[in-house]
Amino acid sequence: RQALAQQTPGGLVRGVIPGAVDVGGLAYGVNAAAQQVAQADAYTAHRQERLKEKQEHEAKQLAIEEAQGAVTKAVSEGTAYWTEQLANGQNAPSAEGFTSDTLKDFDAWSGKQLESAPELGKKLMANRLQTLRLHVHERAFDFETKTRRAAVISDFSAARDADNRTLQADPSQFTALVANGVAAANQLTLDPKTKADLIEHTRESLAFAAGSGIVDLNPDSFLEATGQAGGKTGKDGKPLPVDPKKAAAAVAESPSPSNLTPAHLQ
Repeated sequence: RQALAQQTPGGLVRGVIPGAVDVGGLAYGVNAAAQQVAQADAYTAHRQERLKEKQEHEAKQLAIEEAQGAVTKAVSEGTAYWTEQLANGQNAPSAEGFTSDTLKDFDAWSGKQLESAPELGKKLMANRLQTLRLHVHERAFDFETKTRRAAVISDFSAARDADNRTLQADPSQFTALVANGVAAANQLTLDPKTKADLIEHTRESLAFAAGSGIVDLNPDSFLEATGQAGGKTGKDGKPLPVDPKKAAAAVAESPSPSNLTPAHLQ
């Protein structure tokens, strides 16, 4: 059978061919599938872009965290190292120059640490090393000053012991030696109470040494001068009573007894 052309006012129209396929629905399906593919491609591209952004962000963040971790590790190990160095350095025979020598070694060490630090961590490393250097400086300076001052006081005490021996042999040098001792003590950098106690102890120590020297050189003369009845004892073997007025006058007039405490005057 054949389709017949029909004449219409608008012209010749082709008739429907029996058994022909309707391509309209097929074209719609193809277009829909193409749109789905395009949407999938766009979504994939979007995911790829988001993943790229996330990867770049994470890479930067990880690099920062790795740098911070490296700095934290290096500084913690450095703190332990310098704490040990400070402790070991305190066994040196002399503390003089301890601070400057320690800081010189620290600066050499810190320069290497800063050079090997990750680029992203150099600023943080520099700041942390500056803080650690201040701590090391404070500890080294505190040790040096305390140790050297203790050595000065030790020398001062040794000088006082030598003065004591001098006065036991020659009590007449008491005034000059006690003046020198007090002047030397006043030059020491000490808190007011410690300095006052040191000066008092110096006076007392030298006065006792001079008094002992006087007694050892001429005990009878000393006893007579202090009202001890010429050194005589009673039947019980004990010294005869002291003349209080004479004893007081002897103490007031003699430089060394006047610097003694009541306990030493008994």
